[in-house]
Amino acid sequence: MSNTFHHFNVFNVHIAKRLQQTNFNSNLLLFSTYTEPASPFLELGDEIHTTYVDLEWIAPTGYLVAGYKLASDPEEENSNLPIELASDLDEYRVTGLAPGRQYKFHLYAFAIVEGEKIYSDPSEISARTCKSNINQSFPSN
Repeated sequence: MSNTFHHFNVFNVHIAKRLQQTNFNSNLLLFSTYTEPASPFLELGDEIHTTYVDLEWIAPTGYLVAGYKLASDPEEENSNLPIELASDLDEYRVTGLAPGRQYKFHLYAFAIVEGEKIYSDPSEISARTCKSNINQSFPSN
């Protein structure tokens, strides 16, 4: 679900007319509207291992995405998550995971508006790491 945000800037404006000896004080209101980015489409990549999972995603279209934030449930102490990723990436290998454990990954797109990050709703996918040293590979489509 996309939300619309409104941002207001109020500036004090002082205008003096010298010829008429009139001073005028007012507030100038600037108004801007923006929406959060759409969610990227997250899917499993080509490989799941005992300690890592490959993830891929399709970027949302029609939005200026400044980057992505990738997180997981549960968070592992040795994992490299949560992490912020560049906007030109469309895949990532999550390392430092525990063998044979179920994870739920959350990927958010974000835009930067007025110096603040505005996040999309998450795209989510679940995966279980392998219990042994045998990798699970998936054919490329």
